[in-house]
Amino acid sequence: MRPDHRRETGPLQSLDSMPSLQSLFEEVRAAASKRAWSRGVELVRANAVSAEQVDAREAQLRVAVAGQALAPLATLLLDADAWSCECAGDEDPCEHVAAAVIALRRAREEGRELPSPAASGSGRLRHELWRARGGLALERWVVFEDGSEPVKLFANARAVAAGRAPGPKLIATEADLAVDDALGTQRGGVLSRGVLQRLLPLLAACDDVRLDGAPARLSQEPVVPVARVSDRDGGFFVQVDLRPGVTEMLSDDVALVDGVVRPLRESRLTGRELADLPRGRVFRADEAGVLASELLPDLAKRIDVDVRTSRLPRTTRSEPPRVRVDVRRDGDALVARADVVYGDPPTARVEAGRLVALQGVVPVRDEAGERAA
Repeated sequence: MRPDHRRETGPLQSLDSMPSLQSLFEEVRAAASKRAWSRGVELVRANAVSAEQVDAREAQLRVAVAGQALAPLATLLLDADAWSCECAGDEDPCEHVAAAVIALRRAREEGRELPSPAASGSGRLRHELWRARGGLALERWVVFEDGSEPVKLFANARAVAAGRAPGPKLIATEADLAVDDALGTQRGGVLSRGVLQRLLPLLAACDDVRLDGAPARLSQEPVVPVARVSDRDGGFFVQVDLRPGVTEMLSDDVALVDGVVRPLRESRLTGRELADLPRGRVFRADEAGVLASELLPDLAKRIDVDVRTSRLPRTTRSEPPRVRVDVRRDGDALVARADVVYGDPPTARVEAGRLVALQGVVPVRDEAGERAA
């Protein structure tokens, strides 16, 4: 059966400290198809199983399959007779789980530990971002836990890991292969804007990423412009910060924010807004209704809004616009006036294309509804 979650495990421990595997072994064997079990036996004979982490409760074993770039991670819950595998295959248990439990049981019977990936001479990918003239460049290195000299990877990582291209023995993760696919044919030089935008969320999922040689943290959460509203000379001051929190621009679309590499999101502002709002714009006190009901709600659909004043009127979206007709007598004639208003009694009225607050809570303007009315 597949567990609902995985527990954190400690460092590799002696197999002598583990409880008996017999119950889990028998359950996997009974549940596995004849094909999956037979294939698991073949993988064990080929020494395809290595130990990522093993303790008294859980074993995480990686199973390398010839011709496949990804060595799936099989997890055995030793105290719960449960298992999982990241291969997401149709069979449960799959051949990787079968190989893992067979290899672990055989190693315990023989009084030895399963080899670690380092012991098998395999390396892991390190992704190194470098500041370069015109943006960021990416290099990939195969690093080894035994302290051997890292090897720079020029070829396709998927092909090297699968043994279809020359290169060092490599254990690749799904995140590594996703980066490899996003790179396409680019193997050096400054990353193009499109490639970099695709790579950042993928690199954030990788285990070993560096910036200029130092360990780096990456986040796919974009930097979003923020509009700040404050008091100014009896009125209000609105200013948009296009790069809040940014300490350094690494490229046109990537920045450092508190030591974290993050992408910049497009502002989605109009040309006029980009010309006015980053410098800041002052609104008079009698424009509070327009600011609260029109400008800020419209900005909030596209960027973050930070209101730092308590003087703006409260707004509501609960009242749709409607037409109110006032009729009065003028001599022998009747004079009718139609207005688009919000609320009953009216809290705001549209005059000459602008919303004028009358009393109470100001409605958020609905221009489409006004036109329909």
